Amino acid sequence: MPRASLQRSRLTSTGSFAAQLNAWQQRMHIALARRLPAADQTPARLHTALRSWVLDREERSHPILMFAVGRTMGLREEQIEAAACALELLHLFVEVHRTLPALARDQPASHPALQIYDEPTMLLVGDSLPPLAFNLICVDPGLRLTAKMRLQVAAVLASVSEQAASTADCPGQANRLHYRAGVRLAIACRRRPPGRKVTALLADFERALALSWSDAYAVLPRRGEQAEALRRVTHWLAERDANGGPR
Repeated sequence: MPRASLQRSRLTSTGSFAAQLNAWQQRMHIALARRLPAADQTPARLHTALRSWVLDREERSHPILMFAVGRTMGLREEQIEAAACALELLHLFVEVHRTLPALARDQPASHPALQIYDEPTMLLVGDSLPPLAFNLICVDPGLRLTAKMRLQVAAVLASVSEQAASTADCPGQANRLHYRAGVRLAIACRRRPPGRKVTALLADFERALALSWSDAYAVLPRRGEQAEALRRVTHWLAERDANGGPR
């Protein structure tokens, strides 16, 4: 059996899928840590707070969905990684500006950085994230695209940034925008468009995400290795959403 097919088929067991999720989480942690300013780089307090806000978390569901979409198109994780980092940074920009007003109302802080750093520092952290995200799209060597294609990826990210800023008070809606953007970003990371069948499938999937995870899952083929990763990730996110887990 070819190596790629073997790798995809391993997702069929629950244990193997959990291992794949963990591997994707670890990959994103390393990828983000490598792309953020060093903690001792001036201004050190800001960069230490920035690294804490971005890195001190366990789940990376937006990049995981992007990796699964990439597999559906035959892309490797390294071809998606830089764009996935950019989307995660943009998502965390929205999160910090959504969370700070809650702290002003004396609600408990749910993240270590919010317990350590004051509001002005965290505002600077939030405002630092979009420039970092767009800088990745412009210059990151891991994104092996032409200048014109990088502009197309940046345009997708810009449209999400504009829409997400207006939905910061509605976390469910903002997250939905980010997941849909992740699909479009993953497609934009491919140097050539996928085949017509895959293009149609992912377009239907992205539109269905506007409704619910269950609707998105319903458009995916029930069998076949090509969409196996996307099928498993969508099912995982649907179950988590139904159980009231983080989004």
